[in-house]
Amino acid sequence: MSWHHTIVAGVCGGMMSMAALAQDARPQYQTIQTISTPPNPFVSQIFVAPDKERQDAMLGGQVVSTIIRHDQGVAWLLIPSKKMYQVIDIQAVESASVQALWQDQPKTWIGTAVLDGVTTTQYALNTSDGQVFVWVADDIVVKAEWPAAAALGRPHTTMVLQQIQQGVQDPQRFELPADYTPYRVPD
Repeated sequence: MSWHHTIVAGVCGGMMSMAALAQDARPQYQTIQTISTPPNPFVSQIFVAPDKERQDAMLGGQVVSTIIRHDQGVAWLLIPSKKMYQVIDIQAVESASVQALWQDQPKTWIGTAVLDGVTTTQYALNTSDGQVFVWVADDIVVKAEWPAAAALGRPHTTMVLQQIQQGVQDPQRFELPADYTPYRVPD
């Protein structure tokens, strides 16, 4: 598998926890996201604004960014070290979203809990892939937990947001840099 396929797979896998399908009523924020799954945790910085998202992650020793523009129907994978980008399938990124899962599934209230100093409400969601547990505060999924599912080949996975800072985000974070060129697969 080439480095570019490894990066795309890692970022898109990490995107399952991003707050996709942003809506004007949803808060703007930035946070540190940790996805804990074997073999190692996956840590990234997340930025969310209405109809826009960005994830900056360390993959293979380099920063890789993903920008999702719901308002434009496009998603870009950025490789800052090479000043290159690749258009990626926005529907695949959206379909793997915890926020979309939270918004689109029937919920069963479980209780409340304090996580990282934030009071949250816990819910169970029944999905086609089994049950998912989410902890929500201010309409932000601050934690999600997927129990292991051997039949699906899925290990126990947890996503946690920490250091959530709500507030207006810099619009330039969600723009494709002018000096980036399209990624071309080497022959």
